[in-house]
Amino acid sequence: MKTRHYVVPLAPGDCNPATTGRQECPSHNTSPGWRQMALITLLLLAFACGTQAATHYVDVSSTNATPSQSAKILWHNMPANLAPGQTRLVTVVVRNAGNASWTAGAGYKLGQADSDTASFVTSNRVLLNDAQDEIPLYGGIFRGRPRTFTFTIQAPATSGVYATHWQMLQENVAWFGEVLPVTINVSLSFRPQLTVTPSGTSVIMSWPTYVAGFDYTGFTLQATTNLVSPVVWATNSPAPVVVAGQNTVTNPITGAQKFYRLVQ
Repeated sequence: MKTRHYVVPLAPGDCNPATTGRQECPSHNTSPGWRQMALITLLLLAFACGTQAATHYVDVSSTNATPSQSAKILWHNMPANLAPGQTRLVTVVVRNAGNASWTAGAGYKLGQADSDTASFVTSNRVLLNDAQDEIPLYGGIFRGRPRTFTFTIQAPATSGVYATHWQMLQENVAWFGEVLPVTINVSLSFRPQLTVTPSGTSVIMSWPTYVAGFDYTGFTLQATTNLVSPVVWATNSPAPVVVAGQNTVTNPITGAQKFYRLVQ
């Protein structure tokens, strides 16, 4: 707080050297109203000081609330159905939403966060590679950047419904970020799973031709531009081609939105 000092005129007789120690006195206004004028001056000064705007302080020491470790699941094509022992190439896209950069050397991984469910990937871990992506250039996957994990999962040999959960982690430190829950039905009797994978300006759709004794060659891919009744489905063009045991269709990403289904 600042201290303000005000000078008030002395009254006649107030400069008596015997009482004030002053040797010289300034001239004074000896009119009867001088004290009233001095009082009014003091009141005006006090009013002016009291009406100054208050100073407000904002504590900015904790305005950055972004956690050190966080992650957001952007996209995935994990299957809902698999035959016992069946393998599937899948993709999970995760964005770094924290302040810490991700590297393999620091132990950052995508993991299957299940201790009581069969493992669908080796050691329940999907690894980063410090020689790929932006890591060699920038020293890590930094905040705001996505990381695409493409890996192979394999269904257990025993049929059943498996509730899996996928999440980022720093090994031996902590699991963090959004959890991706995926329920996978492992069975010998299910309809083929249609997989949709973005590829540049196109989208690739695929489904198996033959799995665990089930022949899926009789299924047809159909498309429609909306799901409002009555829905009109049409056979997709071009026709599928077989690549590594998968019926595969590549469509350009143009025009109106489309919805797809497999029918038999």
